Amino acid sequence: MTDKTLYDQARAQLDFAPNRLLVAATLCWTTGLLGACVYLLSQPSRLCYWGAQLLLPVVFFEAFAILHDCGHGSCVRSRLGNTLIGHCMSVLCFMPYFPWKYIHTEHHVWAGDAEHDPSAALAQRARNTGKLPAVLLFAWRSWLPLAAVGQHLVFWSYPIVAARRGQLPPKRLVRTIVSVALLASAYVSLHLFAPRIVNLHNFGPGIVLYLAMVEFVNLPHHAGLTSFHERLPLWRQHLPTRSCSYPPVISEVLVLNFNFHIEHHWFPALPWYRLRQARRLLKPALGDAYCEAKSLQWIMQQRRRSLTEVIAPSV
Repeated sequence: MTDKTLYDQARAQLDFAPNRLLVAATLCWTTGLLGACVYLLSQPSRLCYWGAQLLLPVVFFEAFAILHDCGHGSCVRSRLGNTLIGHCMSVLCFMPYFPWKYIHTEHHVWAGDAEHDPSAALAQRARNTGKLPAVLLFAWRSWLPLAAVGQHLVFWSYPIVAARRGQLPPKRLVRTIVSVALLASAYVSLHLFAPRIVNLHNFGPGIVLYLAMVEFVNLPHHAGLTSFHERLPLWRQHLPTRSCSYPPVISEVLVLNFNFHIEHHWFPALPWYRLRQARRLLKPALGDAYCEAKSLQWIMQQRRRSLTEVIAPSV
């Protein structure tokens, strides 16, 4: 069976239509967790404070996962609905919606192509020069999530960088600027409205843990896999992609199946709550070509190596 035949057969068995009840339940769950965090932060207790810091990264990552589905048009049926929900979630995950969407679309189009995939820029730099910035090497050794910080800065600066390169038509440029401005105004407004709650003391540690979580979850998905110099069709995108194995409660409840990354690259518009079904179809059919790692074990093993070796093993 060819990959294309498997793709067609699997796609025919999957339902791509958003489930409004599941989407509503997910939004209620995430906003409920946020409400719990705000309540804990309002209490004069160190235990409550640190409890909130442990919950906040989950809120932020779930918001990112929802934004991710919105960017693929799979959260709700309407484009406007996806845009509105995506912008609301962007406030909770610190990523401007349209800059993220445009860059992420390029990632899916050029997955595995080190020269064109924006997410592979660091690996391509390592391959070309044989080295990486010292600050990133230090961050890798010390477990500081500076790579995740840099990733967010790329999204925030995208309107300026893309405009200088002439890469965005006027309509898209306006969208990206509005997305960035929305975040900036939202954070200023929230701080002015509730300064005792919305401040760096209350959210700083949770943000740092969230950035670490972003690196922990995202890094295994493509690091160290084969690089191509062509645009891969969907049914070949398992070659530069790795899925991760989590306990079901973590996968389903905490990261919204973001770990099923091969499945997502084969079916980008498939809602997150149906990725496990896609895994049941793809993993046995792909056999040895299905690359999967136990995320914690993989991270611990890679941390013993240099960052250059991890993301560009041929160097």
